[in-house]
Amino acid sequence: MVQREFEPMNMPALSLRGFFVSSDLRQQGGERRLGRGYIWEVIALDEARVLVIDEQGAGLFDLERGEALWEIWCFARCGALSPNGSLLALGSANEVMVWDLQTGREVRRMEHGAEVRSVSFSPDGELLASGGFDGVVRVWEVESGREVRLLNHGKWVASVSFSPDGRLLASGGAGWDLHMAGEGVDEGVTDDAKDRAAKSSFWRAA
Repeated sequence: MVQREFEPMNMPALSLRGFFVSSDLRQQGGERRLGRGYIWEVIALDEARVLVIDEQGAGLFDLERGEALWEIWCFARCGALSPNGSLLALGSANEVMVWDLQTGREVRRMEHGAEVRSVSFSPDGELLASGGFDGVVRVWEVESGREVRLLNHGKWVASVSFSPDGRLLASGGAGWDLHMAGEGVDEGVTDDAKDRAAKSSFWRAA
């Protein structure tokens, strides 16, 4: 279970209610789902409520009553909540969807190009990183959906995460090396990481 600091007062993620369907599923005639499938992420928002992200979307669950307070139905492989709890990013087969948790509406889609396995908001909520099976990390401007950086991880990416101060972006996945890259920093490979079964990369986020 993931537990991190969010702004608890008036958090849209906690106050939203209802059942919401992605535009593509609604066009196919989808109205309701049964079952959840694989669960990818569980994020504790407070002592009584958790955000669950699974292969069929996301939902906020009341632990005492054992029921969903709101649900989003869409295909998903990973997800992240913005620091103020107002936006939910979900990665799917080849794109990233951003949902407004004040309205329950999908507000933006960004084309990643391959199955997305991890997404992460920057601490200020202005940037969103995505990584997946194409071996690259894409950094998006949340407000516009514009891609602002493309970083070559080299192998498929399983996890991306910003540092608490937002200055570094780490990515991990398959591979054999450890390196740092970014503006003003040449990409390099460290010899002492050659015996690792996984690859971790550290990027300057700005």
